[in-house]
Amino acid sequence: MSNGSTTTGDETSDAWKAVYGLPDGVFSASDRARIELGWRAKMLGEAAVELVRSLASDQASAGDCAKLARDFVDRASSLQDDAIVAERIRGASWADIARGLGQSDVDKVQARWEATVAAALARQPSGLQPLNTARKLGWVDAWSDKLPHPVAGFPKGALGRVLDASEGSTGRDLAEADRAFAGGLELATNVS
Repeated sequence: MSNGSTTTGDETSDAWKAVYGLPDGVFSASDRARIELGWRAKMLGEAAVELVRSLASDQASAGDCAKLARDFVDRASSLQDDAIVAERIRGASWADIARGLGQSDVDKVQARWEATVAAALARQPSGLQPLNTARKLGWVDAWSDKLPHPVAGFPKGALGRVLDASEGSTGRDLAEADRAFAGGLELATNVS
């Protein structure tokens, strides 16, 4: 007997199509990592807003700011883990990541995050995860659409447009995007 909380593959696919009009909700590992990173960033932004609100509240209790700051720091640490996972899945080297972290010891950076990346790669989507991923993507894009963007013409739903799953519907060249990300675009276009 169903309690109404189960979702079929067709419903998951329909949810993905409803959010972006893209083909079936097949997210690559890179897509899932980037969406999770965006989700964590959104949540961190909301945690920062909550901390600022507590400063302006006469209703705040002693210790509220310290608790909110601790929560913010915990979320920021998780955000950094997700950023490193997303970078590695997209093809960044450990040297690239160490440079981004301002670290010179590449081996130390790799030793610190290699297991985190391996665990993320080992997780396979199951059950409601594709639907939840599509929802997170929708929430991240809707949230970012409300923010002021310093780049003129920053498109609405920007994250959804650059996922692997959007390649067919947006005309995005995934291979070229991957080469550009890894710094190989010039090499790839100069070789004939």
